[in-house]
Amino acid sequence: MIQFVVFDVATGAVLRWGQCQADMLENQANEGERALATNDMTVAGNRVLVWEQVKAKREERLAAGALTPFGLVQTDPVSRGYVTGLVTRALIAEVNAEEGFSRTFTTAANTSVTLNAAQIIALGALVEEYVNDCHERSQALRADIDAASDMAGLLAIDITVGWP
Repeated sequence: MIQFVVFDVATGAVLRWGQCQADMLENQANEGERALATNDMTVAGNRVLVWEQVKAKREERLAAGALTPFGLVQTDPVSRGYVTGLVTRALIAEVNAEEGFSRTFTTAANTSVTLNAAQIIALGALVEEYVNDCHERSQALRADIDAASDMAGLLAIDITVGWP
């Protein structure tokens, strides 16, 4: 039998604790939870937990949408792929000097805007910058997590701020 603690991955809150067979530890956590054996309750063990929280936050922010001059643009993986394709087509139009090239784009608010090639390229750059900013924030937090030498330092890291 081992002692365990179950944490809420999103908040880090302790949800429950108890005893179980070592091979049943993973079964103690539900979706959005993480179970750790109390012998894992070290700074190193909790670094793993905090990093999991950061990754979950990063994925949440990556799908939250990027605010652009054209409106809020969806940034989930499928939408980012669509924007990439649209930018590629706009670049082809510029290379071929296609006069009057434009496409109608639907924002996250379900508003249609007609964009020319230059505007589409700008939109794509803004979405890429947003995605990059999300990744840079998670990597900065990863460095903070790795640098924490004790539990106080680890718990002082606020993973909810600084995101785009």
